[in-house]
This record gives sequence, structure tokens and C-alpha cells, in this order.
Amino acid sequence: WLKLYFKSCKCKMNDQEVTLSSILYYAHEGNYRHIQTALLDLLKRFGSDSVLLFWKGFGMILEDRIIEGIRELSMLQDRPELLLCVPLALIHAHKKCNTVDREAIQQLEGQIRNSRSSCTDKAFYYGSIVLWLTNRHDK
Repeated sequence: WLKLYFKSCKCKMNDQEVTLSSILYYAHEGNYRHIQTALLDLLKRFGSDSVLLFWKGFGMILEDRIIEGIRELSMLQDRPELLLCVPLALIHAHKKCNTVDREAIQQLEGQIRNSRSSCTDKAFYYGSIVLWLTNRHDK
């Protein structure tokens, strides 16, 4: 419905921005299956965009498909715009596992500390969205 709203009010947003906003809406409302559906369509139209691949992996984690999500996100760790959100999402995934890998969590937290100074504005933006969606408002 969000995409239809933006089309009806003739906003000057591109398709990817509109769909990303709908993905955020679905994630906030807990409709994780809709995230995957929207992303399949987007990935067909825009190709292998790293931000879209991140949301696909993070959506899998939110759907409790943790191993698949970790696999998807592990391939994206070197992208500059994803320097914060990938480790944050991976930490969330590891904490959701039955057996928590504390060593992996410490390594990811160290990665976040080391990359803070070189992050772009988009990296902070995506990182803050992950914190918001995982209810980590204290960070």
C-alpha cells in the first residue's frame, strides 16, 4: 500500500527508494515474508545491488532462517555502505541461535569499533535502521 501511496501523490522518488521504504514498513510490522517477496522483484529489476542483498539476508534472519541469513550477509561485509549494518545484523543473528557463538560476536563488535571512523553517512543510516528494527534503542 505504501508504494501505491507514493505513486498517487506523485512523489519524485525512484522505484528503489519506494520499495526500500516499503521493506522498512514490512520489517517494522513483522511481515517478514513480504520483505522477501518485494526483494525478489527488486533484485530482478535492479540486479545484485549490495543494499538489496543486505535486506534479503537480514529479512531471512528476521524470519528465523538464521543460517541462510548469515550466509547471505557474510558475503557483503566488505561493502562501504554496509560496514555497520552487516556486523550488527550478524550479531543479532548469532544471539538468536540456540548456541550463541560468543567469539564471533566479539569479533563482529571489534569490527564495528574499528570501522566507525571510516563509515559513510549511508553506513550510519543503515546501521541505525538495523538497531531500530532489532529494538536496540540504547545504542
